[in-house]
Amino acid sequence: MTNKIIVESFNDKAIYSHILKRYCRSDTDIESIVNDPDWIDLDGLEETKLTTKLEEILTDIIKAKATPKIGIIIDLDMSSVKDRITFLNSICSKAFNIAIDIERENEFKTFLLPDYDLDFELAYCFSGLNGSGELEHLLKEIADTQSSHHANCLETGWKPCLASKGVTVKDKDLRKLWMDFYKRMDCLSNKQRKQAKENVKWENFLVLHPEKFNFEKDIPELNNIKQFLTSFANS
Repeated sequence: MTNKIIVESFNDKAIYSHILKRYCRSDTDIESIVNDPDWIDLDGLEETKLTTKLEEILTDIIKAKATPKIGIIIDLDMSSVKDRITFLNSICSKAFNIAIDIERENEFKTFLLPDYDLDFELAYCFSGLNGSGELEHLLKEIADTQSSHHANCLETGWKPCLASKGVTVKDKDLRKLWMDFYKRMDCLSNKQRKQAKENVKWENFLVLHPEKFNFEKDIPELNNIKQFLTSFANS
């Protein structure tokens, strides 16, 4: 049975898959990853959606009589790591119908399914920056902001202009616009912009311009993500 990684969105899947394949091989692994994990995107973090996906995984475990590794990566948003762990423990306990008592991020723990004499490994990882926020916060931190003139002008020109008209722009909306402008206007060539709709999609953009995001930068949250994904690189 293939190992599972649950993420919030299709975009998250493309980004984390890129990190896994390019930055998470062991020192002795010189070949490409043979067994890519099964990526499951929730299309938005909702308790009901996550519970359903976990219940489906439980059914698969029982049918296959397998012992997979299961990882969950979600944004911290405005929560602490402790609160996020409590949140996920509650959902996983309900879905697997056993007590899930993970205490730390990025630490796999084995749980037994006593009715089936099977077990599985489970761990959580959280994205954000400086202990809060979303994956977009982290991506902006590792972007090449020295050449992000179009995107930066959204903050220095467009946002103040709207403010002068009494219009407020939400930070979340501005981050998403910044990222779109950065990829579309500051990174794509004139030729690539002719197919911008496809080329700004993460799964395509990171193939065209992997150098535009420094995934080797020393940031705690990024280091945690790479360590977490490395657990799936050779399993």
